[in-house]
Amino acid sequence: MNPPNINYVWSEILIEELVRNGVCRFIISPGSRNSPLVIAAAKNPKSQTIIHTDERGAAFYALGYAKAIGKPAVLIATSGTANANYYPAVIEASRASVPMILLTSDRPVELRDTDAPQTMNQVNLYGQFVRWSFDLPAPSTEIEPQFVLTTVDQAVYRSIRSPSGPVQLNCQFREPLDPRATWNDFSIYLQPIKNWETAEKPFTEYCIPILGMEDKTINESIARITNSQKSLIIAGPMHGFTNNENITKAAEMLGMPLMADVSSGLRFGGKGSANVMVHYDSVLRTPEFIEQNKPDLVLQLGGLPVSKPLSTYLEQFKPETIYVNDSPFRQDPFHQVSHRIEMNPHDFCKTLIEKGVTASSQLLQSFGKAEQVAEATLNEIFSEENTLSELVVARMIVKNLPENHNLFAANSMPIRDLDASGLKRDAKLNFGVNRGVNGIDGTIATAVGFAAGNGRPTTVVLGDLAMLHDLNSLLLVRNTEIQMTIVVINNNGGGIFSFLPIVQSTETFEEFFATPNDITFEHTAAQFDLNYCKPTSIIECKEMLLQATSGEESVIIEIQTDRQENVRQHQSVWDQISSAIRTSLHD
Repeated sequence: MNPPNINYVWSEILIEELVRNGVCRFIISPGSRNSPLVIAAAKNPKSQTIIHTDERGAAFYALGYAKAIGKPAVLIATSGTANANYYPAVIEASRASVPMILLTSDRPVELRDTDAPQTMNQVNLYGQFVRWSFDLPAPSTEIEPQFVLTTVDQAVYRSIRSPSGPVQLNCQFREPLDPRATWNDFSIYLQPIKNWETAEKPFTEYCIPILGMEDKTINESIARITNSQKSLIIAGPMHGFTNNENITKAAEMLGMPLMADVSSGLRFGGKGSANVMVHYDSVLRTPEFIEQNKPDLVLQLGGLPVSKPLSTYLEQFKPETIYVNDSPFRQDPFHQVSHRIEMNPHDFCKTLIEKGVTASSQLLQSFGKAEQVAEATLNEIFSEENTLSELVVARMIVKNLPENHNLFAANSMPIRDLDASGLKRDAKLNFGVNRGVNGIDGTIATAVGFAAGNGRPTTVVLGDLAMLHDLNSLLLVRNTEIQMTIVVINNNGGGIFSFLPIVQSTETFEEFFATPNDITFEHTAAQFDLNYCKPTSIIECKEMLLQATSGEESVIIEIQTDRQENVRQHQSVWDQISSAIRTSLHD
């Protein structure tokens, strides 16, 4: 190692140690390109560097990448407000337990509080939303190089261990940063880490603990489950990349209906288990059905579900709730969890299977029958002759995406419509969504990062406001080698607010809540050199989707809908399903 100054010595050590920890993707934002960290990342033969002009989008890209593979990407930015632009993605990563490493370049400590250019207090910049934050001193030969290595190893460990999340290393540098400076011999300084230089592994190797429960706790939960009469399982978003078969098999052995949120992954790539329910969002809008099917116990696996009717159903009856998730967080907005088990849900279900636990819930038959009624009703309602309604489009997308593709949803209406689409498929689809704080920002960037993580073509479904929030990230779409299909549901504003009581406030609703923008995206597509199409029927939409997802070029598909008509269509579908279920209750 023969760099020009100590800044580059530390930077090369730091980047190499990140790579040895399995962290290979480095996302670099403008202004940081003269940083020795950037030069070290660019020179490291095992690193992958991505440049994005918008720090906010870069951070969401890192978020999506980590969602797909479970390992963090590294963000490198210059000092000052550039690092503040990471904040929205850091908050989402923290709440969703997604690993992320932030190398926030900083000026040296003697320039703090002096009004030096591009200098502010970056220590603990992200507050409670990082798992660990450390303020590295300005590089100096008076500090042993082992210090850099153990700091990096601790940062990676704190990012990926449960609960995983973002970490910040605030990296001070003094000038000069010019790599053309006179090169120096640091062999004596580096002598203490000579063995590390020739090795291929991290300086400190951390062993990730496996979360589990003692038999007493597991047996108590089993007793509660087997003693219940009307129990059900809810599966929300889950961390990890283990086989979902443990969950469906456990549901079958327990004889319980399994409400599978679209983000759980349990709707796709399964074997058509009759216990997996996908129409509960529609079914639980029928008061007569709810009254006859009061749950006495809920086994909640993973994060919280999207469906409001499901949440209302549970809040109404307040059943005993066993919550299993591999994080210490409360995740109990209705304050009804009676038993909290910090354990991977897949492992918990595997334990139930290994113990041979069997049970029977009276709710399985009733939910199973309602599931069939709802599916038959939806098949009658939806056809290829339908107009381009938002529910029809969501159902069409889920039905027609090729196997092993990614499907990424924006929050607000897209995730709700995809969840309510009511489709199970034998084909494997990889589903992604930012449900940490349920924001609509950064959707495109997160989806591109998600695609980069697993290398699979990706279809993104988002509204016009989410599109406007993240237009800069279309540059990521243009530059990626992975095929991206951007489906924009343009209802000229925030469509979800039309479903809320505030819609009755006629004086303020349209301007302050619906926020119409009167923008379409054909010129946006041209600006970023992306293909564009605007179907006028569901048949055209299907053809364009199939053509896009079978090709290699990225495409924006814009679908124009009407907010008021969308509310009427949703209500009509819910009314028809409720009517069919009420009829079935008397059969």
